[in-house]
Amino acid sequence: IWGLGILGRREPKRLEGLLPLLQDPDAEIRSQCALVLGDAPLAVASRSIASLLGDPEPRVQMYAAIALGKLQDPETIEPLLQLLRDNNDHDPYLRYAAVSGLAGIGDRDALLEHAEDPSSAARLGILLALRRMGDPAIARFLEDSNPRLVTEAARAIYDTPIHGAEVQLADALDAYLQSGRANRSAQPASDTLLRRLLAA
Repeated sequence: IWGLGILGRREPKRLEGLLPLLQDPDAEIRSQCALVLGDAPLAVASRSIASLLGDPEPRVQMYAAIALGKLQDPETIEPLLQLLRDNNDHDPYLRYAAVSGLAGIGDRDALLEHAEDPSSAARLGILLALRRMGDPAIARFLEDSNPRLVTEAARAIYDTPIHGAEVQLADALDAYLQSGRANRSAQPASDTLLRRLLAA
């Protein structure tokens, strides 16, 4: 698989013979096939690799999600979001992989269409993908109902930094103070947010 993967970087069609191995009973074979098909990249493999996001083995899911980011097929955004929903922030490696996939695809408009997803895990994934993309649309998460996402958005805008979103970050201070969240007993998350709002 690795040998064909190296050959396939110059001639991706050489890798089409690996597609059936995405269904191999050995999880490591499935993982490595997803890896090399993404590295080639072999565009026709995206749908087959997307099916691995529901694989019973997290390692296979991880390699599949990263490969989809390299293949840049916007049709695989929804399966990546479903991986985030199913994971529900339990496995940080799977969250990282799904975010890598979404950021690699880089379809800003498609991500923003899902910015109101009922799953906070999916919204966090979108937020983190926008951070990687350096997209100022991340500022919309400063008004998210989940305080953790508000903090992550502030961290992304201030620490990265993301130009074009600094004004919204500074303006969020008034809303934060009026919400009463700043009057709670000290919490690391709210303290992290407040420091960035004040600095902005």
